[in-house]
Amino acid sequence: MKSLYAVLAVLVVLAMVGGARADTFLQGLAGPTGLANEGNQGPSPRNDRFLDSPSFIGQPYDWSGVGFSSGGSWATMISPSYFVSATHDHPTPGQTVTFHLDNNPNGPTQTYTVSSVGYQTNSSQIPGATYSGSDVWMGKLTAPVASNIAKYPVEVLPSASDYLGQTIWTYGYSNRIGKNNIDSISPLNGVYTPESTQVMYFNYNATGGQGPDECYLEGGDSGGPAFAVVNGSLAVLGTGFVNAVDLGLTGGSGYNSGIYDGAPSGDAFVPFYTDQLQANMGGETLMTVGVVPEPITMTLVAMGVVGLSGYVRNRLRK
Repeated sequence: MKSLYAVLAVLVVLAMVGGARADTFLQGLAGPTGLANEGNQGPSPRNDRFLDSPSFIGQPYDWSGVGFSSGGSWATMISPSYFVSATHDHPTPGQTVTFHLDNNPNGPTQTYTVSSVGYQTNSSQIPGATYSGSDVWMGKLTAPVASNIAKYPVEVLPSASDYLGQTIWTYGYSNRIGKNNIDSISPLNGVYTPESTQVMYFNYNATGGQGPDECYLEGGDSGGPAFAVVNGSLAVLGTGFVNAVDLGLTGGSGYNSGIYDGAPSGDAFVPFYTDQLQANMGGETLMTVGVVPEPITMTLVAMGVVGLSGYVRNRLRK
């Protein structure tokens, strides 16, 4: 696999220009080389939640707490009223968020309205951060969700190194589930966006890796959650943030900008921000699983790998 630092030339935020979006890229739909069929690859009964296939890899888990807004953004519930998403692409006040209670596209749903309460995480715990804001966004609904909608804990481990190699389950555009492994965790200072964000990176393997489920984030995955499986249940790790474009391309936009072996994707790393989230939840409790150090943000900084800063990034708006 190519080194992240050798191949990472341009990073793009995953919300796409002009509304252009693509399904999460999967090795299983990419032909024998693992690199073909870029863009919308077509349906995958194994990975697409609402095909409601017996072969769906997400069958053992409860996805009901992942909602999609009327504005086309993701919301993942972390308490009865609060959700996480991406600062650069999140549900806004007055929009509605719809939750599906099962994997049947025609099954029962519940819809809630986004309130005016919102919180953008900050980079105060990132040494040398260029900007004050970060890309983990927490929003609030006008009413708590029902008991049959999942509220996910955040997985909190003692140090950043404890997450490396862990399997993640990504949830992206078209309600597609992919898998990968965490390769590194480090800060990213935006060039065109006023954010400095702690990011977990996971590289795309054209062969091997998670096999047909190996994924690379595409336009439309912004704000979608990444989970760990802890004791048989889902726990939040990230929200969709960035992907890489090929070294020889400039001004590429999302799914037409090149996939290559070792291409990294990155999620804003939610465990880094648990102290900030809990302090702004209006009395509701942020659930965590794992060992909680004091404070988590400072420990993750101390144990983090080399920061990735100064790479050219473009915000590609919907």
